Amino acid sequence: MGLWFLVGGDVLAAVNDVPVTGWMRLVEYLELHAQAGDPVTLTLVRENREIRVEVVLGVQP
Repeated sequence: MGLWFLVGGDVLAAVNDVPVTGWMRLVEYLELHAQAGDPVTLTLVRENREIRVEVVLGVQP
């Protein structure tokens, strides 16, 4: 996968199987392909293991 970004103790590696290669790529993907209320699957690296977590996007404050 691309570069990893720390999210708490986890590292965000991909959203819906699209590698996160930078903060702007993440923002661009979400703006173009998702909206509040949509489920997305995050691929995280936690303790050197890859896990997938489904979350529902909220409204940006």
